[in-house]
Amino acid sequence: MGPLKNADRIVTPDTFLKNRTGLQNSVVVNSSGGRGGYNVDGENRIGRSVVPTGPATGSTTPNVSYVSYFKSQTRNKPIQDRLLKILDIASRVAKVEVEIYSGGQDVEGQGTRRTGSRRHDAGYAADVWLYNGDKRPLNCTNSDDLGIMITFCRAAKNAGATAIGVGNGYMGNVGIHLDIAKGRPGVGNGYTWGGRSMNYAGAPQWIRDIMESNESRAPTNDIDQTGPQ
Repeated sequence: MGPLKNADRIVTPDTFLKNRTGLQNSVVVNSSGGRGGYNVDGENRIGRSVVPTGPATGSTTPNVSYVSYFKSQTRNKPIQDRLLKILDIASRVAKVEVEIYSGGQDVEGQGTRRTGSRRHDAGYAADVWLYNGDKRPLNCTNSDDLGIMITFCRAAKNAGATAIGVGNGYMGNVGIHLDIAKGRPGVGNGYTWGGRSMNYAGAPQWIRDIMESNESRAPTNDIDQTGPQ
């Protein structure tokens, strides 16, 4: 795929985290629900839903890049080539730009530049934003964006992603966690999650459907020993 180019977006991890509550509150979509609607109300699940009404793919030139300030991040190690290839395939299928804002980290016990989940150890996980030609990250509570995000996640799963976390308030409804960490030390059996609780119960139905397609899996909350982010 060649060298990754740096990207320079408006959203940064600092502003993202500082404004996380406001971001979540501003993007909840109210509708009457009904068949085909996907719940976006976190663990409350009281009937708010969003129906994908926009296109199934974006209209921009596919690209995968690290954010320009990636080296200053805690998780600032390159991701595994296999995971990078998965992101590249999914970006091409969904026709979106992919920005990696959280990548690999020191393996536990082998360094201190790390935080949270062991899934990110040695670059086996990435947290990303998707863009469709502008500086606004796609948001799964936006009916115009949801179809594109579904296409991206399905393509990533089909290309080899073993776990995806997204939606219902998880990482502000704009961040997507993808990994290939299944079977690695300290990593649980969880394959999808969402919500503020970061568990299977908080995952939107659409990502459950994607991750459970073509195979039989029992729901599990065994994400890993330190949380799934």
